[in-house]
Amino acid sequence: MAGLALLAAATARAEGEDPCAAAATTAAMRSCEEARLRRAEEAMAVAYAALAQHLSKGRRERLKSSQQAWLRFRDADAVFQANAAEGGTLAPLLETTARADLTEARADALRRALDSQ
Repeated sequence: MAGLALLAAATARAEGEDPCAAAATTAAMRSCEEARLRRAEEAMAVAYAALAQHLSKGRRERLKSSQQAWLRFRDADAVFQANAAEGGTLAPLLETTARADLTEARADALRRALDSQ
């Protein structure tokens, strides 16, 4: 089964399609969501750094405090959302998906804050 998923992903990549669109197993979906989370975290870090450069020292400290609180919230909320499948194989996928969704939204919020500077 995993071999078929890898073959489908390789075929999709060769055809220029999103290999994650064809993810058929929990493991493949989880791998895709982990990659999406990494991209979202990178985008968030870039937006955070760009915003911090435009702030006074005091506002930078408040941004840092806000970001730390937000990270705690994101992680706690992702665990809560994954709890819907507690003990099941979908729980880790749900947790990663929630983290990715929330991180993408935070990156957008930081970019909007930067645009308003």
